[in-house]
Amino acid sequence: MLNRAWIVSAAILICIAPAWAADTLDTVKEQIIARWDSAQAVSCRVGLELQMNVNGMALPGRGTGTLDYRRKDDTTCSRMDVAGALTVPMGDSTADLPQNVTAVFDGDQLHLQTVVLRMPVVMKYDASEEDDRKKSPAQLLFGGLEDAGELTLLPDASVNGAAAYALQVKFDEPDADGILPVAVLQLFFDKATGFPLRVQGFADGGAPVGALTFTDFKTDAEFPAGRFQYIAPEGAQFVDFSEAESALLPPMLR
Repeated sequence: MLNRAWIVSAAILICIAPAWAADTLDTVKEQIIARWDSAQAVSCRVGLELQMNVNGMALPGRGTGTLDYRRKDDTTCSRMDVAGALTVPMGDSTADLPQNVTAVFDGDQLHLQTVVLRMPVVMKYDASEEDDRKKSPAQLLFGGLEDAGELTLLPDASVNGAAAYALQVKFDEPDADGILPVAVLQLFFDKATGFPLRVQGFADGGAPVGALTFTDFKTDAEFPAGRFQYIAPEGAQFVDFSEAESALLPPMLR
C-alpha cells in the first residue's frame, strides 16, 4: 500500500508542475502571435532612439510619432509617422538636424519616405510572395527574424510595468560597416496582448545602436479614409528597389 505522505507529495507536484514548466520558444511565439492577431485595428505611440555611424562619426538621433495598422480580409495595412532630429557636430558645438520618417504599407507596396533638409526621398518596395501578403504582422515578424539569424528566448522582463516575453536574434550577416550596424536585436512583447513594447539593437561589441518603444495602445481603432494610402509630396525623389537590389536591404527587410 502506498505511503500516504508519498501520495500527498505526488498530488502537490502534479498541481504545481505547470508553474515549474518553463516556456519554450515555440510556445512563446504561438502565444504572442495568437494574442497580437486577435486585435484587428491598433494604434499606438512610438518612440525612437538612434546612434548612427556616418564615416566614423557618431550621430545620435531621437523622435516620436504614431503607428497604426489594420488587418481586414487577410490584408494588412500599416502606417508609421515619426518626427525627430539628428544631432550633428557644427564646429565646436552641435546642432539638431530635423528628420521625418513616414512608412506606409497598403497591402501591396511599402513606401518609406525620409525628409532631410526639406528634401523628401522615397524608397519603394513591392510586397514579396503572395502567401506573405496574407500573413499578419506578427507572423511576418517572426518569419523575418528566423530567416535573418538565430532566434532565442531570454528570461522574462518588465517594460514600463508590464510583464513581457523577451527574445533575441543574432543576425547571420550583420552590417558591421553600415549606418546602423545592428548585430543583435532584442524584442519585448506584452504577455497579456502580444503587442511589441520595445525593440533594441546592439552592435557586434554590445554597444547600443537604437531602440523603438511602443506605448498607449488602442485596440479597435478607427482610421480616416486614405490613412493607408501613400501620397508623395511635391518634388519627392523615388528609389524603386527591385528584386535584384534586395541584397542592399538590411536582413530584416529582405
